[in-house]
Amino acid sequence: QPPGAAFYDDVSYHLPAAATWLQYADLRMLRVEVGDMSTTFYPVLGELMSWIAMAVPGGNDFFARWSQLPAGLGIVLAVWALTRRGGGTAGGAAFAVALTLSIPRFLPDGVFSAGNDVWSAFWLCAALLFLLRVVEGARLGDALLLGTAIGGLVGTKYLNLFWLPALLAAAFIVGAVRVARGLPWRDLLRRGLALGAGALATGGYGYLRNLSTVGN
Repeated sequence: QPPGAAFYDDVSYHLPAAATWLQYADLRMLRVEVGDMSTTFYPVLGELMSWIAMAVPGGNDFFARWSQLPAGLGIVLAVWALTRRGGGTAGGAAFAVALTLSIPRFLPDGVFSAGNDVWSAFWLCAALLFLLRVVEGARLGDALLLGTAIGGLVGTKYLNLFWLPALLAAAFIVGAVRVARGLPWRDLLRRGLALGAGALATGGYGYLRNLSTVGN
């Protein structure tokens, strides 16, 4: 059974969206006749990964069905890095990775499919990792990476918007602490702008598209 065949969303709109882009050479969304009609207006970062797998020279739809595999590998690396940055030993990090790999919904179900849940988890882990880096140093590049991860999170799935208040509140608290410790307001503003620019560039497309086409 080909990867993704057991998942309704994969064959309902994830892979058909990527095939539509490949056929028409733009990002128009298909309108499904049955099931969830709102998929036309969903964020598209997860589906773009399937399109990339088909559009690159030598690409084909076999790899498009495994478009979450890079996110799965990224999660493994992020779990290791988060554990180590949190003070865990190498053995503890290896145990955390083993626990991650033991989740059936992650491996093999999610990693070998064309959905967006594994990509969502990757962007969340990346956001947490870069948030910790901002806590430690508050460098401009880390703020940009944090914004990029937040943009990737909300640009992949609507439900990920529920993470946004907590992540932004944490970033705001970190900024306030940095200012209290002597960071100039101007530098904090530059970091905030870098965070916002990264988020908008990565995750803004689907929302701006909806605003321009249907007015909300």
